[in-house]
Parts: sequence; C-alpha cells; structure tokens
Amino acid sequence: MALYDQRVFRHGGSVWAAEVHGEGGPDEDAPEENSVYFTRVGSEGEPSRRSTLPAGALNTISHRAIARLVDGAKVTDFRMPSWPFNRGDVRDHPGSPPFVDDEGLRWVARDAVAIKRVGTSYETVPAVQVICLDDSALRKDIGFSGTAREDIRRMHGSILSNELVKVVKGSFEDLDPVDYDDGT
Repeated sequence: MALYDQRVFRHGGSVWAAEVHGEGGPDEDAPEENSVYFTRVGSEGEPSRRSTLPAGALNTISHRAIARLVDGAKVTDFRMPSWPFNRGDVRDHPGSPPFVDDEGLRWVARDAVAIKRVGTSYETVPAVQVICLDDSALRKDIGFSGTAREDIRRMHGSILSNELVKVVKGSFEDLDPVDYDDGT
C-alpha cells in the first residue's frame, strides 16, 4: 500500500494520526478514492480505524470534517503503524503565545514574508504564518500590504486574532462524511 498523505490532529481528548493509503505504485494512475487509517497516538493496543476519502482530500477538509470522519470510521482488526512527526508544539514557536479559538483549537502566529507577483516580476510583502497546534493541516501564510500587519498587532495586542483564524479555517472544506465515505 502506498502512503499518500498524513495529518495529525487532536480530537476527543486524544491525538490522532491519519494516513491515506492507496493501491498502486508510482507508475500507475492515482486512484480516485483512498483508504484513510486513523490511529490513536499513545494507545498501543488499540486497533486503527478505517474510512475512505477522495484522492487528495485529507489535508483540504476542515477540522470538524476530519473529527466527524474519525468518529464514523470502522474499527479494523489491526493497528496501522504511524509516526506523528508533523504534530504542532508550542515550544517550536517561542514568543508567540497560543490563542484558543471557538472550537478549542490552539493557534500561534509568527511573522513571515510572502512572495507576491506584480506584473512580470515578484516582490516580497509582510506576512503572518498562522499555525494550528492541534491540527497539522491548518496552517497558512497570509500576506499583507503596507502597514496592515502592524495595525492588526496594535489593535489586538498580537498579530493573531479570530479574524485570521477564520481566514485559515475558511480555506478548508467542511464536508459531511456522507459526502465522501462509502460506509465500507
């Protein structure tokens, strides 16, 4: 089974590793649908759970959608080995106090630089990297023009705000599991 993608997220008081596996190899056409295996990190005796997703969907769906998918996934008779190497850690972001959103997800932000196309050339603009510590997929760089980044920092006391978290979350699909899980 080929490993196509991984996501680590917190849900229901546990940390889960989600891995998308599919049949075939690099010389074959990618399947339209893949199996996603959910393994609870730190629960060594517990079997993994399985569901299906369209190819490429794991890191495009919202946190709510991935939580609903793991809740409805079928328990397997084995444990899929997983390594949550991309799990967020507040210690990786010194000087950026965590912000908690309305779903209870912890976020941090740090100054960054984005590249913006201007005509036929490129220039850098101030940006903020918004990172969810509880879901490895929820991460975006948001570019600003002029003094907007500093204006937000003055207004909120931090660059991180509900508005920026909403921008990040709004870029993910909030699909219902029946939209992509065939129930097998």
